[in-house]
Amino acid sequence: MRECVLTHHELSSSFNVTLNATFDGFDTALYLAKGCPTSTCEGVENLKRLYVAEKLGCAVLGPTCTYATFQIVTLDTFLEIPIVSAGSFGLACNYKPNVTRILPTARKLSNFFVWLWQDELKIKPYKWDSTYIYKKNETTESCFWYMNGLEAGSDQFSLGLEIKEIIRDPVKFKKIANDPHRRSN
Repeated sequence: MRECVLTHHELSSSFNVTLNATFDGFDTALYLAKGCPTSTCEGVENLKRLYVAEKLGCAVLGPTCTYATFQIVTLDTFLEIPIVSAGSFGLACNYKPNVTRILPTARKLSNFFVWLWQDELKIKPYKWDSTYIYKKNETTESCFWYMNGLEAGSDQFSLGLEIKEIIRDPVKFKKIANDPHRRSN
């Protein structure tokens, strides 16, 4: 664990600010899948350890994992401080008052597609009511959560569709994409 102390004395002549930042990481080499797709990382345990040792500050940068963030913010846990996350894209982290995500969430991406499917544009002169979603087995975490958001049956995007087909096989995807009689673009 590294600690960084920054002091700023130039804000005003009577106002001093001291910022202490503790940088702590963990090794995901023990996990079958690097990152969080298969299990909860030790990010939650690290936060508990900092809390018990009374070393948890006024905000947390991270975790970036939806699984860990969900566990922290959805239960009646000890942690009610602001969390700033570059990840936590999943729908499970929506509308959590103490989570700020700095990248677009699955909900926002889904809302964009709701608007696009319902709007009538020059390039798309009528509303769409069907879609194919191609999900690869190997993908980035952000893409994983974005695709899960589009696939979720309770999300606004899915609720506005008459036909939604999830495709996981690349051969089937290629066959559908080349079919002039496919049910969706």
